[in-house]
Amino acid sequence: MQEFIVVYVTTGSPAESEQIARTLVEERLAACVNRCAPVQSVYRWQGKVEQSQEELLIIKSRRELYPALERRVRELHSYAVPEILALPVLEGSAEYLRWLREQVTAPAAALEESIRTVKEVSAGGVIYRKSNDNIEVALIHVRNRWGLPKGHVEEGEGVEQAALREVREETGLDGKLLRKLGDIRYAYRDRTKEGESIRISKRVFFFLVRYSRGDLRDHDHEADDARWFPIEQAIKELKFATERKMVHRAMTLLASHGNGRRPPPAES
Repeated sequence: MQEFIVVYVTTGSPAESEQIARTLVEERLAACVNRCAPVQSVYRWQGKVEQSQEELLIIKSRRELYPALERRVRELHSYAVPEILALPVLEGSAEYLRWLREQVTAPAAALEESIRTVKEVSAGGVIYRKSNDNIEVALIHVRNRWGLPKGHVEEGEGVEQAALREVREETGLDGKLLRKLGDIRYAYRDRTKEGESIRISKRVFFFLVRYSRGDLRDHDHEADDARWFPIEQAIKELKFATERKMVHRAMTLLASHGNGRRPPPAES
């Protein structure tokens, strides 16, 4: 069994590449990460041939660290199915391999304990409307991907208030909050303004919101675009699997109350 591996990972943005590369090296899951950009990728996704501009990460590590490395990449990655391919290193210069071994031998658990954790709470909404007996959901386009409107809960604000405010700010739409859909949790690494490496522990609450008024053209500047999508298409357009599950849950609730179509099978 080969001791060293090279791992290929593609990403959708320079910011994502930077975060993954820096995190892996800081946590000693990789000795070095090369960023190659741009690369043009042609692939089949959901039955269609697609083409997009991506970045390629070339990650040098040890084979025994691969499970932790893959898990960390998945935590940080925006894709539902990220490319993570590990290839064995058959030969290499003795000096370089010695250096590589020295960079990735620190216990990951000890490093994890030394990093401060900051908890953050956000809230957002699945805002919907009826259009010609169909259900449509509003999505926003930010950093080359479609997503649900959401944002930080401000001081003195409840999660329900924050959800309605974020929906209004990011889409230009007002609505009535009907019920909680659920929450998602994830963690990632970041840096403070002072350069300190910290772990962000994030919890995002999502609510079902019925549209009442407003125009998507009034969305804020942080979003490139905002559009209504048929609810089935919205599920396909969303980048994150966790957000797709929230829309699917909304679809199930609306169908059970006679306000929408029967939902397709949920993702596992």
